[in-house]
This record gives sequence, C-alpha cells and structure tokens, in this order.
Amino acid sequence: LTELQPHNTGTNYELFGRPIYFNQGSFEEQFIATVLNWERKKYPPLLAEQVLKVALDIDPDYTTILNNLAVLYRNNAEIFVKNFGSKEAVLFKAEELYLRALEIDPNYLLALKNLAALYRNNAAIFAENFGSKKAVLLKAEELYRSALKIDRNNVHILINLAVLYQSNAAIFTEKYRSKKAVLFEIERLYNNDH
Repeated sequence: LTELQPHNTGTNYELFGRPIYFNQGSFEEQFIATVLNWERKKYPPLLAEQVLKVALDIDPDYTTILNNLAVLYRNNAEIFVKNFGSKEAVLFKAEELYLRALEIDPNYLLALKNLAALYRNNAAIFAENFGSKKAVLLKAEELYRSALKIDRNNVHILINLAVLYQSNAAIFTEKYRSKKAVLFEIERLYNNDH
C-alpha cells in the first residue's frame, strides 16, 4: 500500500509507480475523478481507503471524497475495526467526515442523507454523545428534513424518513402525539408539504 502515496514531481504525480499527468489548473479535479472511478469499481475497502486518503491529501475540502470515505467506513465498519480499535470508533470517524463535508457545504444533500442514515441505523452507538437514543433519532429526522428542504421531491429521502418513523414508532408517536399523526406526517411529507 505504500505505492499509493503520491510522489510529487512538480505538477505531475505518480501512483502505483505510473505517472499521472494533469493540465495546469485541473489537477485536483482529474485526480479526484480518477479516485472516484476506482472507488466505484469496488476496490477492496482497505485499498479504496488508501486511495481516498491520497485524494484528501491533495484536496482536504473536497466534499465528495469526504462523503465517499465516510460511506466506505460506515458500510465496512467490521473491516476497519483492526485499524480503529472498535466498530464505534470507525462509525465516529464516518460521522466526523460527514460533519466536515457539511461544514464546507451545509447543503450537500448526500452528506445530509448519509449522516441521517448513520444516526438512524446506529442510534445506540451515538446515544452517549447525544444524551439518548431518542435525541439521535430526532437529529436524524432533522437531517432528513434539511435534505428535503434542498430537494423536496427526493423519493429516497422521503422513504428513509418514513423508515425512520416506522422503525421508531414509539419515539415519533410521542413526538407527534399519536400513531395517526405520524402517518399524517408521512403523508404530508410525501405530498411535499414540508
């Protein structure tokens, strides 16, 4: 994996011992497009991590790379336990990357949706940081609603929000006062009245 370290030779880089040439001014875009293409081809997670880290070394504020690395950690937490010490540490790193992407671009839809999913699916792990599992799930709802403000017709976000409500009916029944009100809320969101 040491071959993944970029070797700067002026305006050119080498990766895997091969030169990568860039036009002046488009260096980051071309390199990161290459990395994204590699990651999409489903390189083994440890290799994908190294490639994405190289891309972050080049452009630490590239939100797509931050999001993709967070997704990689979230979806492969068991693989990265050896490097981080625990599944929780891997998921906390994913959270950190999503939050960093959102700090750079608060309207980055994928990071909003993915952070909400991280919280929704791992509420027990994040409960201590938020004070309770309920607080984590309410934060997930807030993130999904923020994403809907950006793209009010995004079916994936609506479905994820509905799953959040359905799988945590007791919490949201308490918030909205009844199961019928939760169903009404889902219908209201589906009809784009948010």
